[in-house]
Amino acid sequence: MSMNNTPVQDQTQPITYVGIDIAKDSFQYHFSPKLQGSLPNEPAGFKRLLRLLGEQPVHLVCEATGGYEQPLVVFCLGHQLPVSIVDPARVHHFIKGKGQRAKTDKIDAAMLALFGAENVPDPVAPLSPEQRHLRELSRRRDQLMEIRQCLANQSRGLTLKPLLSDQRKLTREFDRQITRIEEHMEKLISDSEHLRALQALLLKEPAVGPVLSRTLLAEMPELGRLNRSTAPALAGVAPYARDSGNHKGRRFIGGGRPQIRKKLYMAALVASRHHPRLKGIYEHLIKRGKPAKVALTALMRHLIIQLNHNLKNHPKPS
Repeated sequence: MSMNNTPVQDQTQPITYVGIDIAKDSFQYHFSPKLQGSLPNEPAGFKRLLRLLGEQPVHLVCEATGGYEQPLVVFCLGHQLPVSIVDPARVHHFIKGKGQRAKTDKIDAAMLALFGAENVPDPVAPLSPEQRHLRELSRRRDQLMEIRQCLANQSRGLTLKPLLSDQRKLTREFDRQITRIEEHMEKLISDSEHLRALQALLLKEPAVGPVLSRTLLAEMPELGRLNRSTAPALAGVAPYARDSGNHKGRRFIGGGRPQIRKKLYMAALVASRHHPRLKGIYEHLIKRGKPAKVALTALMRHLIIQLNHNLKNHPKPS
């Protein structure tokens, strides 16, 4: 053991993939058929897992669970343990492909371990404390914006004055909370030389505003280190073929990070009207008979590729 109680993994040994099936209050781990069990989803459980893993080279694999996985992921990164967060849909299809019909936490953990061994998923990139805090604030802002929109939709069906008054009060309170979060995010970026420089580069691109720039910094820290194919795929704006034999199906986008895709759509909408270069691309596609949404998707892809290119030459922090 090192002085900070982090296992020193022997890289000469083969890596063992450990499946972690995470719930709100606990998680199931599968190291091997003889070493599996359940632990509380809290620091005491994480430390217990660390001791159980010992000094063998391991790679943890868990699904994205809407945030329940984040405390364990942060703990693993702090202890130099590689961990991957995989798309639940991919795991679901993988399990179906194995002919596994039964579903329990133990089975899910074992299948996650097998998924890791056969697919070798990329580990989560370590984030600085500033990036972690920025991501948490960004996701909280998105949650509040969704609730605020629900309130606005509900207000359209209200006729009673007391209910309308309550609804307006709630809306104002959400507006105050959203403003406070945005101020926290801007201060966090302003206090970090690296994040401040990245945001300045992002904002140089027409159609990129504060909301998109903050979202990219929070949700896509890899931006600037990707290639022309990976950047759109990660943002969820890469078209996927649906061809079979002589049939040429329509291309669809999907996967990726929905938080980024939503903000890119709004940016593309602005770009289609005002961007000096992307406006021309949009109009050309429309003249060729492309539907407006297809043309906007093309702008989203162009935009994320351009932003990735703009950040490529920016020096990364040591």
